[in-house]
Amino acid sequence: MYRTANRAGWASIVVALVVGLAVALRLPEGEQFPIHWNMRGEVDGWGTKQTVIWTSLLMPAVGVFTQLVLWGMTKLDGIRESLEPSARIYSVIWIGTMVFLALMQMGMMWLTLSLAKRGLGGGTGAADMPKDMADLFVSVTMAAVGALLMLMGNYFGKIRHNPVFGIRTPFTLTSKVAWERTHRVGGRLFVGLGVAVIVSALIHPWLGFAVLMVGTMAMIGFVFAYSYLIWKSDPDRT
Repeated sequence: MYRTANRAGWASIVVALVVGLAVALRLPEGEQFPIHWNMRGEVDGWGTKQTVIWTSLLMPAVGVFTQLVLWGMTKLDGIRESLEPSARIYSVIWIGTMVFLALMQMGMMWLTLSLAKRGLGGGTGAADMPKDMADLFVSVTMAAVGALLMLMGNYFGKIRHNPVFGIRTPFTLTSKVAWERTHRVGGRLFVGLGVAVIVSALIHPWLGFAVLMVGTMAMIGFVFAYSYLIWKSDPDRT
């Protein structure tokens, strides 16, 4: 499974890199292109074709870093052994994460190219992004995030006790009972949050983003408190 995940991860990075450079190289010379947007959907960052080319390398670079970390975990003595009972789950989430990063790269480059074709540029100040494009981009992004949360949550209840992968609080790390019960509950919460993000994004793109932010904070607080309560009742805690 690790070999499959490793190959899939590198393939995702290559796809993201090729797509990013292909889009950037298609842009005309001597013009300014939008490369960054604020939370109001306004363009607040501009760059030349060369800047866009360098920007297109950022997400693949993040992908390489993430890939090396995930791969490295499977090679370190002690960590490798602790991950072995959950190797399949680790590999599935590894692949899902790398595919997600590749999709984000392709989405951002599509947006840059589409805005350039519409003539949104000049670098003279913040400008409104066309609402249809902003809404579509946020909706697709939130759907991808929701799908990743659902994927992770579906497997969380099967992750075996280990020090590096899963819901790690001081209480799950020192109590196998707290680990198992917190991951079962946390997995359901991840799936539920993923569904809520997708549904709310279909209602309104920015509602999906708000649900993601609020839901994530609430979930973090809940699993921390829940793991403590289970830990406190476990006579074998350490």
